[in-house]
Amino acid sequence: MLGNHDDYVSYSTDKDAYRDIIRNLSDVDEVEDSPIALGMEGFVVLRFRRVKKGGASSDTWTVVLYVHHGFGGGRLAGGHALALERTLNDHDCDIALIGHRHIIQFVPSTKTRPSAKADKTECRTQGAIFCGTYRDVLMDSTDADYATRMGLPYKKSRRVEFLFWPDKKKAQAVIDVL
Repeated sequence: MLGNHDDYVSYSTDKDAYRDIIRNLSDVDEVEDSPIALGMEGFVVLRFRRVKKGGASSDTWTVVLYVHHGFGGGRLAGGHALALERTLNDHDCDIALIGHRHIIQFVPSTKTRPSAKADKTECRTQGAIFCGTYRDVLMDSTDADYATRMGLPYKKSRRVEFLFWPDKKKAQAVIDVL
């Protein structure tokens, strides 16, 4: 995923880390030709397929991820939640993963619609999450790092882990404090 600091790193070091990673992962010469080069945003489709003993496919479960480097910021949780809700309204996905803000916040959304079966309804649950904060609670030195210069608050470093159970067609996000 391409981010807002990549241009600065390329300019300062004459090294394009994003292009190098994509080239090494996809084994292509031109990054634009690689299906894994999303740039700042893109959709990732995960397909879990059950295969019978004879090799025939019997059941498929698809999870659509919308991923974005992210933008914006703020200090109050309400602004972040609104941005996540807008993402779910604007993108047809099961899970939206967004970075940039150096926070972790999750917003679920459940939409109900008529079922193909008479007199029934079905629900679709989505989730959007700002994932990734890499700033520890205490400063380790007197040097002003990027987060200090930008006035970002101190937070525990955290990680989001996704667990998938294809047999149950279920996914779960687990937020850990490192």
